[in-house]
Amino acid sequence: MKKKMIHRLGELALLALSTLSPQCSTVHAQGTAFTYQGRLNSSGGPANGSYDLEFTLYATNVTGTALAGPVTNAAVMVTNGLFTAAVDFGEGVFAGGNDWLQIALSTNGANSFSLVSPRQQLTPTPYAIFAITASNLSGTVSAAQISGAVADGNLPASPTVSGTVTASFFSGNGSNVTNVNAAALNGLNATNFWQLGGNNVAAGQILGSTNSQPLEIRVAGVRVGLFSPSAGNPDIVFGGLQNVISNGTGAASILGGSNNTIGATCDYSVIGGGSYGSIQTNAYDSFLGGGSGDTIQANAAFSVLGGGLDNTIESGSYESFLGGGAANTIEADAGQSVLGGGLDNNIQTNAYDSFLGGGYDDTIGAGAAFTVLGGGYVNTVQADAYYSFLGGGTENSIETNSQQCVIDGGSYNTILTNVDGGSIGGGSFNQVSASGGTVPGGFNNLAAGIQSFAAGNYAQAMYDGDFVWADSQDATFTSTATNQFLVRASGGVGIGATNSIGGAALTIRYPQGAPTNSMPSQDNGLGLGQFGVSGYKWIQSYGGALTLNPLGNNVGIDTTNPVHLFQVGNAYCDGNQWYPSSDRNVKSGFQTISPQAVLSKVAALPITRWHYTNDVTTTHLGPMAQDFYAAFQVGPDDRHISTLDEGSVALAAIQGLNQKVEDKDAEIADLKSRLEKVEQLMTEKIGGAK
Repeated sequence: MKKKMIHRLGELALLALSTLSPQCSTVHAQGTAFTYQGRLNSSGGPANGSYDLEFTLYATNVTGTALAGPVTNAAVMVTNGLFTAAVDFGEGVFAGGNDWLQIALSTNGANSFSLVSPRQQLTPTPYAIFAITASNLSGTVSAAQISGAVADGNLPASPTVSGTVTASFFSGNGSNVTNVNAAALNGLNATNFWQLGGNNVAAGQILGSTNSQPLEIRVAGVRVGLFSPSAGNPDIVFGGLQNVISNGTGAASILGGSNNTIGATCDYSVIGGGSYGSIQTNAYDSFLGGGSGDTIQANAAFSVLGGGLDNTIESGSYESFLGGGAANTIEADAGQSVLGGGLDNNIQTNAYDSFLGGGYDDTIGAGAAFTVLGGGYVNTVQADAYYSFLGGGTENSIETNSQQCVIDGGSYNTILTNVDGGSIGGGSFNQVSASGGTVPGGFNNLAAGIQSFAAGNYAQAMYDGDFVWADSQDATFTSTATNQFLVRASGGVGIGATNSIGGAALTIRYPQGAPTNSMPSQDNGLGLGQFGVSGYKWIQSYGGALTLNPLGNNVGIDTTNPVHLFQVGNAYCDGNQWYPSSDRNVKSGFQTISPQAVLSKVAALPITRWHYTNDVTTTHLGPMAQDFYAAFQVGPDDRHISTLDEGSVALAAIQGLNQKVEDKDAEIADLKSRLEKVEQLMTEKIGGAK
């Protein structure tokens, strides 16, 4: 409840009166307190109880600057609304001008004061007016009227003396001596002292000390600067008293802030400011810019920590740089590393010569030296994955022992453990699990074979050397053997063509500038070799049948230098007939046969007339491959008949037939000879009978 105070000046004495008698040899000092009486009402009636009163003296009735106070009188008793308080503003306050008293009121111990308005003007009592002339004494008391020594107790606290004071000596520190001309000090003139307006400095003049004691600079009695000689390599400390450079460190500086520390043997190190920063033992030639709670630990010499909050360069990580941010760490022995900033990022132990740009919760693992992690969110290069690069993105990972690997960005991409030289360009949910594997981007792709390649969507290169590209279908497209080149393109593949012709899976169009004596350039074609060079070869379709080498060059399969129009290995075609190889030098495993047996099997072999199911208009004559294989056991299987085997069986059968004919001829000759003999015998008998 606010209190309303009604003032009634009762009795006010500015000074306790004293008299000065000419017969006295001393002047008695009086007190400086005066009494104030007032009336206090509460809730419309006289107040009773204990109150705290606060008095302040002003030279004006409103606003202005206080001349003295506030002075608080605690627990002033108020009885039936009346109170009396002794107010003491000290010496030298009342100089004869008009003064006003401001009063504030608080219930006892509440310490919540309310101003009472208006201010009360202080007026002198008649005795105080009379005291101006000191009764029968008017004017100045001459020195002749005062004899002997004036005791200290008979003098005011700060006596004022005009004229010259002659004394054999002064005692004390001189702190209260004012208006002393510098020329009077030790016979020196003003040019030998540092003046508030500055000095005209000559060579050899200094501002400072000449002994080995530290030199302090203070403001309002508080140290703000400390210069320590430190055996010829001075240390400089500015800022709070809690800033400390340890003994045994020279040429170091703390330039501001508070609670900052430079440890022992940290020569030439600097803390720029901030609070609770620390450069620890043997971290010489290091710099900590500012921030709060940042630390360069022991033996991390030649390091720089720019600022931020709770960042740390740990022990042994010399020549490292941590720019700022919060809760970032370059761990022990990760020397010559750089961590730019961000939040909760970490270069772990022995990951020396590494770079982590920023971001949030990114990590270069232990031993992953010479690694770069650009930034992003929760990205990781794991332990011993050195010489690797992870550009950024979200939750990407190069796992343990996967060296010289690259993930450019994207999200949720992974190079699995023990991969050497794997790379992922971007995209999401891609994986490389074998050395040299590559996923340039896309989604859900897997390069699982050594030096394999997977791109697009759900492409899986499962074996070494595979190249797999899959279109946008959400279904896996997987290689089945090593060194495959597989493409899934439901809209067709075009080479030199922008669309699939007739819905073909592969469309190839030869570019303009094809040989002039070939088909028109707008027709389909595939060039092999370099145009205009001797031996240039190509394959071309005239909108129907496929043409090979329309310029008349030789075509070879399984040979690098075909000498016939079409040559496959050792067999060839000259354009009229096929010449399979039958060179003895390319044959082995010779066995004799029975031509008669072959002839018998040929005689028993079913020979029919037939046509192919895909060509019902053309009739053929011959055996079935199954019967031929069962009879002679030649050829690759029971579904094909080689022209070589078919001709050889015919030759063997001819030989068997020839043997049979020769045997018949011999038998006929024998029978003929015997017949001739019989005829001769009969002739002889018939002739004798005659």
